[in-house]
Order: sequence, then C-alpha cells, then structure tokens
Amino acid sequence: MKAIQEKIPNTPLVLHGASSIPEYLVDEINKFGGNIQNAMGIDIEQLRFAATKTNICKINIDSDLRLATTAAIRKDLHKHPENFNPRKYLDAGRDAVRDTCIFLIREVFHSHDKTNN
Repeated sequence: MKAIQEKIPNTPLVLHGASSIPEYLVDEINKFGGNIQNAMGIDIEQLRFAATKTNICKINIDSDLRLATTAAIRKDLHKHPENFNPRKYLDAGRDAVRDTCIFLIREVFHSHDKTNN
C-alpha cells in the first residue's frame, strides 16, 4: 500500500477482499453445525492502517458480513428450533451485520466522524 501511495499520491483507492475473518465468528458457525475450515483474513491492524494512513477510501468486507449473518442465524435457529419464520431468524442476521459494521466503522476504520464536504 505504501509503494502504491507513493507512486500515485492523492488518488482514492479501493481495498478489495479485505475481510478480517474473525475467528470467533468461524467458531460460532462451526459450533452450530457449520463446517468452515482454514479461513483466513486481513489483520485488523493492517485494516486500521489502510483506513487511517493511506489513500484507501473504500474497504470491502463482504465475507465478514456474511460470517456475522450466518453465525447469528445458526445460533438463533439452534436456540429456537421450532422457529420456521424467516422474519424472525433473519432479524438476528440483520442485527449482526449492523453490529459488525458499527464496530468496524468506529473501532477499526475510524471513519464514524468523517464527512464528504
């Protein structure tokens, strides 16, 4: 990232494939019937550096959001096996996505107080 930034300074860049793949989410999925093996992601400190010290302006974290959704839904269905209403168990997934985004935006990317003026 540093070398790219030196070659094209002040150029907004996108970081693709930047999910951190939190181990606790993989463990939660596997605990409730999943089978995810050898999952690896980007270190949180590297993401923080990219978001705060480089010209990266967009960081793609789709895998983290899919993991959070899946873990929450699997856990909810395990706790409530009688539930067959997607409106109920998908709420858990939606809430997990929201919480994951809030954490990353505030604690990792430090972008919660940035505006485009």
